[in-house]
Amino acid sequence: MTLATLVLAASTLASPPSLDPPFTLLAPGDAKRMRHASLESWLPRFGPPDTRAVWDPRRAEVRRHVQDSLGLDPLPERPPLDPHFGGTLRRDGYLVTRLYWQSLPGMYASGYLYLPQRRAGRLPAILNPHGHWANGARHPVVQARLIGLARLGFIALAVDSIHRYDYAIGLTPLTLMTWNNIRGIDYLLSRDDVDSSRIGVTGASGGGQQTMYLMAIEDRIAAAAPIVLISEFREIILPEFSHCRCNHIPGILRFDEPEICAVFAPKPAFYISDTGDWTKSFPERGFPEIRAIHALFGAEDRVAMRHHDCGHDYNRAMREQVYAFFDRTLRGGPARESIPEPEFVAESLESLARLDDPPPGAKDPQEAAKEMRTRLGGKIEGGIRAAGRRLWREDEAIALDGPIDAKIAGEAAWRGSPLLGITFGSEGTYRIPGLLLLPPGDGPHAAAIVVHPKGKSAVIEEGFAEALVRRGIACFAIDARYTGEHAGGRDDPTTSNDLTIGRTEGARAAHDIARAAEALRGRAGIAKDRIAAVALGELGPEAILAELFAGGFAAVAAEGLDRSYAGGREVPLLAGVLRIGDIEDLAAAVASAPIWKGGAPPAAPAREDLAGWLAESLRRGSGARP
Repeated sequence: MTLATLVLAASTLASPPSLDPPFTLLAPGDAKRMRHASLESWLPRFGPPDTRAVWDPRRAEVRRHVQDSLGLDPLPERPPLDPHFGGTLRRDGYLVTRLYWQSLPGMYASGYLYLPQRRAGRLPAILNPHGHWANGARHPVVQARLIGLARLGFIALAVDSIHRYDYAIGLTPLTLMTWNNIRGIDYLLSRDDVDSSRIGVTGASGGGQQTMYLMAIEDRIAAAAPIVLISEFREIILPEFSHCRCNHIPGILRFDEPEICAVFAPKPAFYISDTGDWTKSFPERGFPEIRAIHALFGAEDRVAMRHHDCGHDYNRAMREQVYAFFDRTLRGGPARESIPEPEFVAESLESLARLDDPPPGAKDPQEAAKEMRTRLGGKIEGGIRAAGRRLWREDEAIALDGPIDAKIAGEAAWRGSPLLGITFGSEGTYRIPGLLLLPPGDGPHAAAIVVHPKGKSAVIEEGFAEALVRRGIACFAIDARYTGEHAGGRDDPTTSNDLTIGRTEGARAAHDIARAAEALRGRAGIAKDRIAAVALGELGPEAILAELFAGGFAAVAAEGLDRSYAGGREVPLLAGVLRIGDIEDLAAAVASAPIWKGGAPPAAPAREDLAGWLAESLRRGSGARP
């Protein structure tokens, strides 16, 4: 397509945008609408299969995915439990002891062990993860359940929640909490007063979410009751709202919550929802699907639910229904709607705090988290390219070879060179805006796709685009996510929604760069085999990923390679990247093209050197795309 044709195409637009700085090509609100539509496209729907022959392999797939997303595939090695007991309170009908057990080498989980005062033989035991109750297991609502279970003859273990993040190694709070819960079951089974065949688990809200993930991956649980938690993911993952980030784990959004729960079938499960939170629609959307899976096993009588007209809670009426459920499923008691909760007096915070006595020399969980690369999850096999495509979902529902639909949004001149505003399709409904600054003449021209932390405008205004054009290279500066007109994603709290998809910003931007290459390859005047990927500043890994995902670049230039994903949130987020390797490992995997490995963002003269390197590298074409 000639420049004249491009100008004609631009003139047909009703109101082509001005190409004066800040070079805005998208209409107001477009970027926001694209994010909304993209999120909606990823939300799963669970349609129960009609036969076991279909469900059984699907069940295994869901289970593997949950364990992998948690960063617990394979499970870590189990160090000795080395239980350590703090203080004990003796109350009417029960005892409560502060308890610590070794979860990872040197790191101890903590909780409260509630024991019936009189115990004979082996008893059923209930694991009790708590949610976002103030003061955790010390909150009176949580205490009520623990005391009630103990006074009714169950051994009850409350596990303290722990909030530690290191997305680069695939660590989220639910990683540690799930592992601490698994090790809590290990502890219960180590006791000579616990019946290993009668282990239950229950929790509300965030504790219900911990219960859900245990239901999917922990075989030793005999009965489960997740309370005021289960819904469709679309109830909590909304474009304008992000549920608490601690509840989100990278990539989980391949399967919906009801399907994750259905993995537990045909074991007994009891669900409680209410009218005052996101579980309000569970009786109509969620529970029927779970029950349909139980029906495949002839076990519809083993799954039940109750819907309460109240707000988000684990109130007395709910607890009494759960007591009856565990009495029937773990002790063979009669079918009853509820069992009255014994009267109790909650302990004060001060009284429970006096029981604290951490093991000497125990590591701070944050320090232990630094070792997670070797303790949690395994290296993903199959090479960096294959592993990365799977880890960041580049192998699913995204067609790099799909329609580009590049459109001319406007034409101008920038210091004597033709400047074209172009938008093109990336994944789903996303359109990426870009500025194509062309050298003189009809070409074919070598080209560089350039991303900048401040967006496409900075590539033009800071002079890097001109430095390329002077050397005969067309510069296509794009607003890859989340930069320029698509900015806001990195610091927007709703990015935790992207975490659940697994498509965090580094992978999304790399995809945009690869799609930009396809847009250029379809344009007259561009040398299709002489296109480079260039990422400036801290975005450097995005150019490397574009080559790893798509291939076919004649050169790759990446600044910011003196950084490390182990160093924290200073490079574009790639959840789980250290399960593959650090930045230098990603760069070393680019063997199909010459690569410029830059350090910290350089001054303008160094960018001139980069432009010169690109000119030399692009004199030779790349091989065929893999």
